[in-house]
Amino acid sequence: MREITIYRVRKSFKDIKSQKGAFFLFESAVKTAKKHRLNVYDNKGKLLYESKKH
Repeated sequence: MREITIYRVRKSFKDIKSQKGAFFLFESAVKTAKKHRLNVYDNKGKLLYESKKH
């Protein structure tokens, strides 16, 4: 059975309160991350997309 990946949009993986969403589609997670200048993490906390800093 294949594991379902949920992409989480947060400041850091451990900062649960900063989460702006959890997505099944990576593209949707990146779109939200860009809008809020946050990062995208997988189920295990691996950084998959890093927002651009000022």
